Parts: sequence; C-alpha cells; structure tokens
Amino acid sequence: MATDILMPKMGESVQEGTILRWLKKPGDTVERDEIIAEI
Repeated sequence: MATDILMPKMGESVQEGTILRWLKKPGDTVERDEIIAEI
C-alpha cells in the first residue's frame, strides 16, 4: 500500500532535498519515526 511520507523541516530556506540512499527495501516494514532514507 502506498503512503505519503512528509520530510521534516530542515530550515526556513530549505524547500526540497535529494534522497542520497534508501535504508529500506520495497516490502520492508516501517515503524513510526523510523529513518528510511538519507537526504
């Protein structure tokens, strides 16, 4: 099931980011507040 994920604010002037590395694979379970990617 697809789920929207909100990126935490990183400062007043930061509007977007680039995912450097995914820490989860498709099908992995994700818990609330778990880190899933490096920005």
